[in-house]
Amino acid sequence: MDASGSQSLAAQHASAFAFQVLSKLNPKLLEEGGRTPSAPLDSAQFKRDTSVEALIKNVRLGDLKSGAEPAVELLRYTDSEGRNELFKKLLDYVDCPDDDLLWKALGTLESCSEVAPWLFVRPVLIRMAEHPNFSVRSSAAFICLNFAQYAAEIVPTDILLKLSVHDEDWYVEAPANAALKSMARDVPGVLQIFFTRLHSSNSDERAHAAAALGDIADKEPQLLDVAQLRGELSRLPAGDTNASRYLKRAVGKVAHSERRGGYRYGI
Repeated sequence: MDASGSQSLAAQHASAFAFQVLSKLNPKLLEEGGRTPSAPLDSAQFKRDTSVEALIKNVRLGDLKSGAEPAVELLRYTDSEGRNELFKKLLDYVDCPDDDLLWKALGTLESCSEVAPWLFVRPVLIRMAEHPNFSVRSSAAFICLNFAQYAAEIVPTDILLKLSVHDEDWYVEAPANAALKSMARDVPGVLQIFFTRLHSSNSDERAHAAAALGDIADKEPQLLDVAQLRGELSRLPAGDTNASRYLKRAVGKVAHSERRGGYRYGI
């Protein structure tokens, strides 16, 4: 049976099952020895809403365009003060225990961020960014990535700082780091986040930061200072081959490009 490949398939299924269990595991149960926690979970307070479910019924997982139509429809419920009660009800679906409905809601929220960014005030993004479900945190990071493409000044950098850490779930930290790298073009100060992480005592965090700088060097080398990169390279701990490899590659890319100044015109 092993020769036929069934063992590998079984391992894949077991791994998928394990990750599904982990995604729903409540840390409070572990802290209290498996007992039911005294405080109810968010999902226990969740109430389904027929108007929301009618809105998101045709949204398909992985199909970003399918969330566009309900996002536009939701705009019709915005009042003259910019309030939108249907959006508030949709946001409550981040606590929905039904994965299918949750993903439909998240897809619609991500589309809403493109057509109605004013709805995503700071408390909304914090609620999503601090959610125990990594899928919700991933959507928060993706929404910040959307904003970073055309309005870097409205991106809450402190939220991205938490979502972009090296030991976050990949589906969260990848779009969060992509947002930071996108912002570097218009907000060069965010580069310091990666340089600061190069000073970490954790080798994985250093390598993660160096990889981000290497990616920027590949795509927009003019944003980086070769002297600063060389200085950071010289300060890495001896034997840190992973971070060194990324920084050396970045130095090579940046050394042959013209660095852009802090002001494009006039000063």
